[in-house]
Amino acid sequence: MDCHPRKEAKDAEADKDYDFERINREFEATVHFTEYQHAKERCCGTAVGKVGAEAGAGAAANRKMRETGANQRFTCEHCHEPHYFKATAHIKDPKLILKNDNGPCLHCHMDGSSVALKDPAKPNLLAAHAYLPYADMHLKGTRCIDCHTSVTPTVAHDLPKGMKADQGCNTCHSIDSIVVRRLYRYVDNASATEAGFHNAALMKDGYVMGANRQRWTDIAAYLLLSMGLVLVVAHGGWRVFARKRK
Repeated sequence: MDCHPRKEAKDAEADKDYDFERINREFEATVHFTEYQHAKERCCGTAVGKVGAEAGAGAAANRKMRETGANQRFTCEHCHEPHYFKATAHIKDPKLILKNDNGPCLHCHMDGSSVALKDPAKPNLLAAHAYLPYADMHLKGTRCIDCHTSVTPTVAHDLPKGMKADQGCNTCHSIDSIVVRRLYRYVDNASATEAGFHNAALMKDGYVMGANRQRWTDIAAYLLLSMGLVLVVAHGGWRVFARKRK
């Protein structure tokens, strides 16, 4: 019942973010689907093992995936593996949500991945995100889907290509940060102001420049800027006045 829409009024309200027809259309337009759409779809998907599985049954299952990968279709279950996937509403802790939601992405896109549906480009994640200041901190502190899916829906499954995949700095570094609306949406009072700082809940885990603005610091900056402008105008006006007197 966590995954499928319910018809009772209260439950339907809880499910309103999950427009499954839209989600399916978005998924079928991504390279995940189009690249493997002619391959065979297996019951319950083909995702096996957790990220970083190195021994025992997990390693054996990963070897099996590599051997049969060419005939596998990418299905929903590659990311939403029914045996261990957890809905974010049940996790609530942003740090645990980040780890849980990035796991399926890193399963195929992590450096040195050897699973059947690994990224054929064999990317180095830091090199691929070199345009970001402090790229390592961005990768450790944000979810892949918050930059690589559309901003508008809370639950999006599209994957815009190229520059469209990057939502831009202001998407996170502003008062209306999507970090609050997505990763921190289950935190109580995520948008509250505390000690003058906006989005105070974010500061428990880190500082997001622009999203954690402090009202009194803003006022002080505006005053200093205004004073500097007044001095420049006054100085210029005095020089003009003095020249006319001569």
